[in-house]
Amino acid sequence: NMTRRFICHIILFLKDLLPLLFFCIPTVSSATFSPQQEKTEILKLASRLLQTKSRDTLKVHILTGKIDSLLQRQMIADKDFASIISQTGETFREKGGHSYAIELFMKATAYYEQLKEPTKEQIQYTVGQYISLGASHEELGMWSQAMDFNIKALALAESYKLEPQQAMLYNNIGAIQYQRGEYEKAESYLLRALAVNQRHHQKKELFNNYNNLAGVYAQQQKIDKALDYAFHALQQLDSKGDADLYYFMQTNIANLYMKKKDYALAIGCIRNAMFQQELRSLDYDVIQTYLLLSHAYEAV
Repeated sequence: NMTRRFICHIILFLKDLLPLLFFCIPTVSSATFSPQQEKTEILKLASRLLQTKSRDTLKVHILTGKIDSLLQRQMIADKDFASIISQTGETFREKGGHSYAIELFMKATAYYEQLKEPTKEQIQYTVGQYISLGASHEELGMWSQAMDFNIKALALAESYKLEPQQAMLYNNIGAIQYQRGEYEKAESYLLRALAVNQRHHQKKELFNNYNNLAGVYAQQQKIDKALDYAFHALQQLDSKGDADLYYFMQTNIANLYMKKKDYALAIGCIRNAMFQQELRSLDYDVIQTYLLLSHAYEAV
């Protein structure tokens, strides 16, 4: 599982930042490097961290069970190793345990970097670890470190022509630049992501790209262009399968109409989104939509 960065460009939900931690990638002596031994040690570390640092008892039970199963094997496949490291790291990130996720991702990255003749599949896993490290540092507000990991990942993805990962990285780098207020740079990367995903007809990825570009144009006060891209983003979603995002996007579009002082269209979008959110018990979204509706009526 890899992380795609999604800009909530109209309603921003800010997270409290954890204390900033700095890490260096450990090195392994090439004379003593044993791929199977390294994977075994990293999996044991993942199990220890889960059992001592995680508060999600159900996930701990499931993941440690999977790890124990892998440790019983004579040969641990890279596919299974990468999958369990990703799942474990994401479990920590979901609960704010970014330092433990980073520790684990760093160890896995060091392992992949020590491989003398990595396969294309192993390069993909290396890129995946860099992406996870970039996302983890970004969530801690460590923009420079996040950018460094994404740039490393992009260099590999471009060298090995890993187009889906290239597109994801263009999007992620663009999202970081958006957060830093570098809107022209953000636009450039996001358009590159869009071009790749249009070739491959990746609707979920296209949604991210169109939405993020709408955010960039909204910040640049190019409201008509922002609306155009927001509608393109909406068209990539299914109103039933993607209900939370679908109606969130309607509130984004309403906010853009408000910037144009087209309050009738804005209120129409908000009311429709509110009705559907209440119908689906999307309680948190409904609260935000009510607040937006009150702002719309105040502006009329």
